[in-house]
Amino acid sequence: MHPPRNMRLANSIPHHMAVDTKELALMDAIIRAMPRAQRQQTRSTRPLYHTLPPLRAVFSFQERENMTAVMNAVRARQARCAALGFWPGPIDGIDGSRTRAAYAAALAAQKARGQPFQHSSGVTRIHWHWAVSGYAASTEAIAAYHALILGDGEVRWLADPATPRSHTLNANGGAVGLSICAMAGANERPFVWGRAPLLPVQVSALARETARLCRIYDIPVSRWSTLSHAEIQPSLGVVQKNKWDITVLPGMAGPADPISVGDRLRDLVSRELSTL
Repeated sequence: MHPPRNMRLANSIPHHMAVDTKELALMDAIIRAMPRAQRQQTRSTRPLYHTLPPLRAVFSFQERENMTAVMNAVRARQARCAALGFWPGPIDGIDGSRTRAAYAAALAAQKARGQPFQHSSGVTRIHWHWAVSGYAASTEAIAAYHALILGDGEVRWLADPATPRSHTLNANGGAVGLSICAMAGANERPFVWGRAPLLPVQVSALARETARLCRIYDIPVSRWSTLSHAEIQPSLGVVQKNKWDITVLPGMAGPADPISVGDRLRDLVSRELSTL
């Protein structure tokens, strides 16, 4: 059995050079995803298969930004496949054989339903947040999210769901940002609810609005398509900055595992969907 391609590449590099195999995998995957002519040119002009310095020394800033964009697009496709019930392997942004097989199977299944792979708007996920604010809409929250849930449970829409907004680091594409106006002054460890703890009426409104969007945009209720900000890193593999929304709900003594809390929210969404 042959070792993985990126490991073979790493083993061919002089030992005095520090090589990150994830970095090798990223470069190799991106190059393999290029059109053939561009791929051949890149391999002939970049020292990828001989001596590999750090990624920032091989590619320009813009090229690295383009790589990130490509990988995020692949991640989004992988997440959509997983949500539809076709496992693509790790949600890692690498368009490998398992990802392509899952995509083909998901595409065929959706076609059998008379549906495209995803909604024409491009909306495929819903991300749950809290705004670290009082129960009213803050200036920062108005600028970041698609919709806010106020202290009385009112849902205030700020932008069309397909309009790009900046609510989740490197994972905004195709994602609707729903945020609860709450948790001003809250602290994760030691846990303090702060001046505006989450209210049951807000959590109920979050579940109802999520269910409504799932129905409109053909979004399955899953760990890869309806999830909290705190679940983005463990579920989608996109690094976040120590986000803990939403890891605690009304009635809980303190924060818990983000995915287990997300499962509780998804259960509420599924119940709401059953009534639509």
